[in-house]
Order: sequence, then structure tokens, then C-alpha cells
Amino acid sequence: PAAILITGRQDGQPFTRSITYTVDQTLTRDAEPRSTLTVRFDTCGGNPEPADQNFTTPYGRVKRPSPNPAREGFLFDGWFTGQVAYDFSRPVTKDLTLTARWSPANRNTKWSISPDKGSQLGGESTTITPPPDSTKRGIRFSQVSGGEDDDHGFSLAVGSDGNAYAWGNNTYGQLGDGTTTNRYTPVIVKQPDRQTYPDLPKDFTYVQVSAGYDFSLALGSDGNAYAWGDNTYGQLGDGTTTNRYTPVRVKTPDRSKYPDLPEDFTYMQVSGGYWHSLAIGNDGNAYAWGNNNDGRLGDGTTSGSKANPVPVPVVFPLPPVITGVRFDQTAASGLTRGDGNSVSVLTPAHQPGTVTVSVDYTIGGSAQQPDTSLKYTYLSAGMLPQAGGEGILLALATGTISMGGVLASRRHRRETHRLLYASHE
Repeated sequence: PAAILITGRQDGQPFTRSITYTVDQTLTRDAEPRSTLTVRFDTCGGNPEPADQNFTTPYGRVKRPSPNPAREGFLFDGWFTGQVAYDFSRPVTKDLTLTARWSPANRNTKWSISPDKGSQLGGESTTITPPPDSTKRGIRFSQVSGGEDDDHGFSLAVGSDGNAYAWGNNTYGQLGDGTTTNRYTPVIVKQPDRQTYPDLPKDFTYVQVSAGYDFSLALGSDGNAYAWGDNTYGQLGDGTTTNRYTPVRVKTPDRSKYPDLPEDFTYMQVSGGYWHSLAIGNDGNAYAWGNNNDGRLGDGTTSGSKANPVPVPVVFPLPPVITGVRFDQTAASGLTRGDGNSVSVLTPAHQPGTVTVSVDYTIGGSAQQPDTSLKYTYLSAGMLPQAGGEGILLALATGTISMGGVLASRRHRRETHRLLYASHE
């Protein structure tokens, strides 16, 4: 039962009426739980298979599964809904099935090793050449953003592989590839430096990007905002006015000014303006930094063309990047990176004979099945390879065979000493 008191005026006179009202059904509307939304993953033959993700609260977002699935003979292009790359920055509003898409790996070209012989004592400098990357990838953009002024137009995108891409003018380093070189096809934006940010997750990806005026913003899968490019007015939010050519982490709001800031504060969305930046936090507040002309920060202070539409062909430069070399399962030492994607390694000691050279490498940051097509022959210590004691350089350079050796008397003396020592034994 409920007592209801009604007051009002009728014909200019006040009145009061009291009535009773009985509710004969339990009120359950507020107690009813929100229906659970489920996101499932179809790897189409890849492993591992990610677990389902369930969402009982509004505005939940899918966490990109880690690690990426792998499939023999294929390269992982990302998660899709139909033909469209899934945008992990969007909230889940219905049940979904995200499907893995794959591109056949290019197996028509060969790796090479040159020279392919050396002393059984090891210590030879060796050079490997991967095949040119001519694999046609199925990577697509899940999100794009354009930044422009009179002279410095550029573009940003998030790829289905979790990388951020950029192209166009790069005067202020706004493409985030560590240079100021203009790019006419997409280049991969560098990930934040792990030495500077040791808490960066191993499975870090970019979730959202926004292009400002000569600078760029991005939302990371770790809930932090990152920025790079022009920083004249502090629009990168790192506490400085120094231009950055690779991503730096935007500071979180000062807890001394905002004591009610959640302990688990993260950014949910970013947007680049003219010379200022905006972001939404998981506390529901908007935050701003950079130039404050016209009060654009909102803190109360002021202190060619086509008529009809036509990820445009996109070229993804994804050469193999070697991460390790093994000779008959023994790791080579002294891996040193050279020009492009070349590396030099020192061969381990081994009994005379021919062994398999296993090359560990990544493409677009994704680990691939090791290449085992190369062979290396260890010669008896009493024999010298046809290099005449110059040593063997094994170089890895995409699309080209790089052979080199430096005729050095000290190297020749070391070889002679080692052979004489082996003979005495």
C-alpha cells in the first residue's frame, strides 16, 4: 500500500486530497539484469582459439585476443566481420562473431646463405638473404583519420593487424616512423619505446587514431593515449614542448588536482584539434591539453579531385625481420643489424659436415614459422674456404643478396694461428 497526497487549486481555492494505492505486483524492473552480449572468435583453422568474451555492462569493448592465431602456410591479416576489419574502439551493442582472415604465405622464392661453408671451429661472420616480400596481404583498415593544413596534409589509419599506419607529409614527424621523410604509401607507426615504458604490454596494439594539425594521437590497447609530431603548444601532452618523431605517452590527469580520479584511470577516446588535443576518460570526463586560444580547452580560461568516390590501393611494406639464427639448433652469437634488414652473426663451432640453418623471423611484428631451407657446410679445421681466409659474411637483406668480406691482415693472422693450433693438437 502507498499513501498519495495531492494538493492543488480549483476555482481559485486550494484543496488537499489523500488517497491510497496498492501495488499488487512486485516491482522488478530495476532488478532485471541486462542481457549478456557475447563475442565469439572463429580462427578458420588457426590456433590458439580465443575464449568467448561476455559483456553485461553497456559500452564494453572487445579486447583484442593475444597472441594472434597462427596457421601453417598463412599470414594472419586480422579479425573481421564479413569483409570489414573490426574496429576494437567501438562498444559492443550486439552478439558478434569475429572471423580470422588469412593470406597465403609466399613460398615461391627462396632464402639464400652465402658463402655456405666455413671452419668447424666456428666464429665465422655469416650473411643470410631472405626472399623479397611479394606476398599479397589481406590487411584492411578498420579506422582512418585525416589531418591537414595548407602544406602538411597527412593521413592515419588503424590496420586489422593492430598496427597504426600513416602516410603523407612528415615535416614534424607526424607519421611516427622516426623520420621527417614524406611518405606516399602507408608506413607502420612505431610502437612506444619499451625501454621508456617498461610496462608496455607484449601484445600492445593501437585501437584508435586521430590526426591533428601536424601532430597525431592514438589510443593504445593498454588504455594510455600516445602522441607524436609537432609539440609547439604542448599538444602531445607529455609535459614538454619538444617535437616527437615516435609515439610518447600522454600524461594522465594530475591526481593532486583531481583527487577523485579512479585508480584504474584509462583513456577511452582521443581527438586531435588544431593545436590542442581532447580525450575522454573512463571516469566519463573530458580532458584537454595544448593551445588554449579562444578557450578551446574548456577550462573556463583563454590563458587532382574526384567528383565521385573512388585502405585507394594500399601498399604494405612488410619485409621479413630476422630475430634469431640457429645452426643445427645451436644459436648463433653476435647478431648485429646492418642496413635495411640485414644481420651479421657468428657461426657456432660444430663437427665437420652439412647442417640446417634455422632462421627465426617476423613479418609485420607477427612471428612466422622458422625458415629451414638453408644449409651450411662445416669444413675440417685443416681446410680453408675459398674466401682465402677473409671470413664469411652472412647478410640478410630483403630482395637482394649482399656478400661481403674485408681483407684484413689481423683476420688472416688469427685464422693462421687457429689452424696451427689445431694441427698441433
